[in-house]
Amino acid sequence: MRNTSLLRRAAALGCAALLTFGLAACGEKEEPQTETRLYRDGTYTAQFDTAGADGYITYAVVEIAGDKVSVTEFDGKNASGALRSADTELADSMKEGASEYLTFEPTPANLSKKAMEDFAAAGGDPDSMALTAGGPEYGLELAALVDAVLDGPAKADSESGSTQVEVPYYADGSYKVTVQDFDLSGYKEYIVLKVSGGVPTVEEFDAVDEEGKLRSEDTEINPKVPYSESVPALMDSFNSARTVEGIETVTGATESSDCFRLLVERALENAHLRYSTDDTVDVLGDGSGLKDGVYKAEMSEFENGWKDYVIAQVWHGNVVIVELDSLNESGTKKSADSSFAQSLKDNDKAPGDSVAVYLGKIVSAFNRADGDLPAMENVAGATISANNFKIMLGELMGGNMVTGDTEVREIAPLTAEELSGEASSEAEDSSSSESSSSAA
Repeated sequence: MRNTSLLRRAAALGCAALLTFGLAACGEKEEPQTETRLYRDGTYTAQFDTAGADGYITYAVVEIAGDKVSVTEFDGKNASGALRSADTELADSMKEGASEYLTFEPTPANLSKKAMEDFAAAGGDPDSMALTAGGPEYGLELAALVDAVLDGPAKADSESGSTQVEVPYYADGSYKVTVQDFDLSGYKEYIVLKVSGGVPTVEEFDAVDEEGKLRSEDTEINPKVPYSESVPALMDSFNSARTVEGIETVTGATESSDCFRLLVERALENAHLRYSTDDTVDVLGDGSGLKDGVYKAEMSEFENGWKDYVIAQVWHGNVVIVELDSLNESGTKKSADSSFAQSLKDNDKAPGDSVAVYLGKIVSAFNRADGDLPAMENVAGATISANNFKIMLGELMGGNMVTGDTEVREIAPLTAEELSGEASSEAEDSSSSESSSSAA
């Protein structure tokens, strides 16, 4: 997503600087500086202009006071005005088949709440939000709605006076989606979908080889139904219906029809969530990338009475941390162990940081690195936990997430030689909460 908040702040500060310079140059008496505001105080409601597949129109209520942005309500309403969060039938259907590793039920009410918490954790900046665990689309929808408010009537220089924002379900732009791997004929299919005025249109459906040559120009390929016939038929089918469900299978070209459907579905999702304009998709589910799902890894042994674990979700090739914590032999989480927290305070081992806070800092460091473990920043006072996190998640990303194996992965602790190697490259803070025998 665009980092619109930084652009807004830079523009405001730039205007303030120019004004100050202009007054000084004219030799006028300096007036007391007034605070430059980015947004208008008020309560704003933003909603998509169309209901989603579940029949609900998603909306958010945004409060702005002194440039502080908060979300007080995030839900959906159907045609009769009923709330999505109160739909028990929908909640039950979402719980069915949910991963046992999720530490919460992925219901509309819970996912809306988590998205609001993620927004608050990002300091009210929709562009800094982490993907919402268990339902990334919830957080992305919330970010899109808040962005529409901040870029619209809430802007300090806005003259609209409105507090209501209707947001196009699909954002204007061009969206390309490509099959992840080459097929047996040496090609991988792709589509280009363009949204103009909120209306989606497939402008291109073709395939490309490793040299960049188009399949449509390959005279040696002779499918049962010529691509010159099947491709226009599929494109016309969608461009008439504007829905994935409206795409009709071309007789004799079932595989191409199914692939086209999946590519269009992903492109529409990206256009709605304002997520990616150039994406890849594993059509057959056996590609080389990470497989969608929820995965868990844990250390095989207790260390100082605690066993670290991580639960992570793969969504569209991105890794979302669901939970990072430790368990003692009684099954108590370190983040919830009041006696452990008190011991840290008594020994002055973690000044200012609770267990939950420093574990959260590890996850935040991973998010800031865009999922690149080697690029993660060090977390002061949490070296051992951060190292275990990297080991556990690295094993998942290099193993289970590639094969799709959702069995719990047990990780052996580092050997003495490996630990000495770590120490030589990254000195551990001896005054931290994790350097004593009572720490993680």
